[in-house]
Amino acid sequence: ALPISRQREELATQCKEKEAALRNQLLQKERELAQLNQEIKELQPIKDLQQEQLSRIQELEKEVMHTRGKNAEQLLNIKSAFLRAKSAYRVEAEQQVLELAKESQLEAERFLKEHSEGVLQENQQLRQELLHLIRRSRVLQAHKLHLEGQHKQLIQERQYSQEIG
Repeated sequence: ALPISRQREELATQCKEKEAALRNQLLQKERELAQLNQEIKELQPIKDLQQEQLSRIQELEKEVMHTRGKNAEQLLNIKSAFLRAKSAYRVEAEQQVLELAKESQLEAERFLKEHSEGVLQENQQLRQELLHLIRRSRVLQAHKLHLEGQHKQLIQERQYSQEIG
């Protein structure tokens, strides 16, 4: 068997070797950690940009939702305004039709009145003419009867003078 001092030296040597190996591993891990930290540090602008883009996406989504709501409200307002205008136009058109019908009725009544007055006046004139013609006819008839009487008398006188003479 080996003396204890030698065993201790070997054990100390093994411990130093293990300690050196562990130190090397520790240094290796520290270098890896430093490299990873450096890579993470280099990735930070990308991470910042990604975060900025996510924030911008959220803002845009909010804006889209707001715009959709606004557009829906505007569309509703436009539809409402259209329906009001359509209703007002219908009322106005109905009023115009009623006014035109009333004007037509008044015009027809005025024309009928004027026409009736014209016919009445023409009838009165024709009646006057007829009465005048009837009087004239009576006068002429009386004159004819008178002339026929004279004619008859002249014929009788002539016959009488022929008989005498």
